[in-house]
Amino acid sequence: MGIPLQFNRNMSQYRSGSSRQRLRFDYTVAEIELGYTFALIALAATDADKYTRNRANAHKAYSEAGRFLRDMSLSEAEAQQVSGAMAKLRSALALVDERIS
Repeated sequence: MGIPLQFNRNMSQYRSGSSRQRLRFDYTVAEIELGYTFALIALAATDADKYTRNRANAHKAYSEAGRFLRDMSLSEAEAQQVSGAMAKLRSALALVDERIS
């Protein structure tokens, strides 16, 4: 099974240097959103294993996003978007971590 044609078309837009920067930005935003989703799942979990697994995944996503952000130069609009998303994720992580205190 090959790569779907639509995926190939979408990836072609990321071949130039500035487009690679955009791909890194899109990946980072997706990672932040994924971390937030894992945090919400952890907060809703009634099973200890599910809580622990999703808490760890949320923290991994936060760390990964931070790692990518260190090497990126963002426009003002991108910086505001990422800052808001990271603040939302940090708040959710604080609630998740508070649950085990």
